[in-house]
Amino acid sequence: MKVISWNVQGLGGPICKRLKSRFRKKLKTRNSRGPIDILFLQEHHLNKRRVDSYGSPMPGQWLMYWSAGIGPNEAQAGVCIAIAEKWKENILQYIEVILCRPQYVVLKINEVHYGFLNLYAPNQVAERTLLGTVVV
Repeated sequence: MKVISWNVQGLGGPICKRLKSRFRKKLKTRNSRGPIDILFLQEHHLNKRRVDSYGSPMPGQWLMYWSAGIGPNEAQAGVCIAIAEKWKENILQYIEVILCRPQYVVLKINEVHYGFLNLYAPNQVAERTLLGTVVV
């Protein structure tokens, strides 16, 4: 199973469409060593409206778990867990622990449970400390 975590530093914004094709090209080069099964994205900067219009950033069939909507314009931060369609039957649970910050998904493969955490932490020490107390 190939799992990739990537801080994309903004898929949203006024140049969203152009970034989508650039993102797909970069993802294709990362995919050259075999297909990706799970992709964690951090800092996508897509608000809820943009997520709906953006669709899947990757070709093929993916289960997309977007978390977006923090900040005054709902376009700050944001995380996403993308799981290849072939693992759909293995997903036991998805949890958005805190809006736009940690996400957690559990897969059961060959009777073994695997937990995957996608976390985008705040830059400010006080917020990061608060996040740690909430997540634990």
